[in-house]
Amino acid sequence: MGLFTLDKEPEVSPAPPAIPGATVADLVTGPPRVVYGSTALTEVKRLLRAELSGALPVIDLDRVLVGIVTEHDLVLRAYSEDKPVTALLARDVMTTHPHGVRLDDSIETLIRKMDRYGLRWVPVVDEQRRVVGLVSLGDIAQRADGDPGLRGVLAHVASRRSFWDRLWQ
Repeated sequence: MGLFTLDKEPEVSPAPPAIPGATVADLVTGPPRVVYGSTALTEVKRLLRAELSGALPVIDLDRVLVGIVTEHDLVLRAYSEDKPVTALLARDVMTTHPHGVRLDDSIETLIRKMDRYGLRWVPVVDEQRRVVGLVSLGDIAQRADGDPGLRGVLAHVASRRSFWDRLWQ
């Protein structure tokens, strides 16, 4: 009589409807603010507030994507470290090996990736994995306002039960 079970297989969501011709480039508004792994976590927090963003890509000196710091990372990882928060760097709390997309990927590909991995932000990279943009669920929602096909896809993704919903019974 536990509160959750792990014996159920995760639900697999049916494929969202296609959006003909739309690409990630249609959603990207410009280069995102980025940070290095050596950026102090206090600076990351300040930038997230200033940019009104929930995520910042983490890059190396060649602008290659090495991670992403999200609000989730700040809340859960920063406070679970044995160091004071003021002593932490972006690399200490970032999600490594983040899923990325390219400008020429379809919005359907982007949404499938977000749906499959439970992502709210996805870095946009070029062929060398250099960061050229960042796409959020909010960007998709803004575009969906004038696009009935995209609204359907967004509704499909939003209607999925979360990981936690599947565990808690």
